[in-house]
Amino acid sequence: LLKNNPRIMQKVEAQKIFLEISSAKIVDHQLTVLSMLNLCDLLISELFMYQEKDVLQEILVLLGDLHIIAQDQRSFPLLVEVLLRRSKFAIIEGDAVEANNYIEQAELLVLEKDLKHLIPEIEEQKTSLVNNLSRWEELNRQNATIREKLLLANLDTYMDNLFASE
Repeated sequence: LLKNNPRIMQKVEAQKIFLEISSAKIVDHQLTVLSMLNLCDLLISELFMYQEKDVLQEILVLLGDLHIIAQDQRSFPLLVEVLLRRSKFAIIEGDAVEANNYIEQAELLVLEKDLKHLIPEIEEQKTSLVNNLSRWEELNRQNATIREKLLLANLDTYMDNLFASE
């Protein structure tokens, strides 16, 4: 409820709660992961609004933590989703090679673990990376804003879709 409230004060309160749960000792992995995903959503909104590099770094750390949890718990669908998000942030940071590596890791995992329902998302991201590569290079040369990069990466749409299904 707080997270979806349009008022900033409510979102800040939600962020504090998710941060507290995410930072605490893991008792329930599902609750921790859900908190971390929600926190990531709020941080992306914050990044979109304020474009501060330290928020970007918080997101990257959070994705790294989610990656570790997904591996430890052998939660392969979550791991694929995290790899795809890491790919988007790698391209935002200007590293197309790393972005492609994350997509390839996700694709390999989907094939190994027979997660066919995730193939369209991987194909979409792979196609987007290839089709927009020259645009990404141009944005990096022009020192584009984080907001412009987030829009090209479709992270605003992704987060809307991710949490609309909950």
